[in-house]
Amino acid sequence: MIYKIKQFLRHSLVGNWVTKKIQDSIFFPPVYRLLFFFHLTELNHAQPTDALINASKQSRIFFGQNQERVNKIVQNLADRKSKHVYNRLIQLRSYLKIPPIFSTGSQYFPKDIIHLNSYECFVDCGAYTGDTIEEFRELTHHSYQHIVAFDPDPRNFSILQEKSFKKCTCIQAGVWNKQDTLPFYTGNLTSSKLEQTQVSRGLYSTQIPVQVNVVMIDKCPECAEMTFLKMDIEGAELNALKGAEKTIRKNRPTLAICIYHSDQDMIDIPEWILSLGLNYKLYVRHYSCSFCPDETVLYAVPD
Repeated sequence: MIYKIKQFLRHSLVGNWVTKKIQDSIFFPPVYRLLFFFHLTELNHAQPTDALINASKQSRIFFGQNQERVNKIVQNLADRKSKHVYNRLIQLRSYLKIPPIFSTGSQYFPKDIIHLNSYECFVDCGAYTGDTIEEFRELTHHSYQHIVAFDPDPRNFSILQEKSFKKCTCIQAGVWNKQDTLPFYTGNLTSSKLEQTQVSRGLYSTQIPVQVNVVMIDKCPECAEMTFLKMDIEGAELNALKGAEKTIRKNRPTLAICIYHSDQDMIDIPEWILSLGLNYKLYVRHYSCSFCPDETVLYAVPD
């Protein structure tokens, strides 16, 4: 009954306004945890789909079999918050109804981790329609060296080009570990993906893939001076990182890499970055409060 009253108030005109103000503030995470404690959140009451339930069972098995790898990653995270966030996400993926430790604010440029300057060459993989680029430009006060934007989706790329960002090179291609042409599922806007990638909680089986070009960042002269690399490319992140290894080793750019697309990515991507031996400081932040474990970002900051 209390939950129903809360929902009624939440979706009233005043409630929507108050909720928006809270969600945009630093007070949202503690308010959410308080509501969860009193069994008043959607996470408490919503019923996950059969697909999510099956995925969580597989996650429990996977993380149980790889507990030592998980522990090693946790040991190498740079701050206490990252350790808590990462451990809680493993539990969320395995058991669903465990509230994540999530953040508000900028997903790719959190103020407590990322410090931008006027010399940035920002490479945006999965540029979508330029939303992250717009934020980057605002945070740098439009003072930067260059932007390189990759997106293979025709509709996204068309909108991206229309915006005509200054000092920005737009490339209609995916990023991968070799130069190639690969099948690509399009039409999902924010979740278009290469057919070869593994996305544990995505459904693309009803679509017919099209052929798109994929490139290596190491082979792109536009990326030669890269200082900041962002990737949200629906499970292609690890292969794309491997295709950027020479540039990463040479420039030691700041990395903001999504790791939520599969359980394997939660382990494989941090391990790969650590294996480079470049003395990166690793941080993890999460930006969703649902039982779908989306919007987890791994940051690697040069020491």
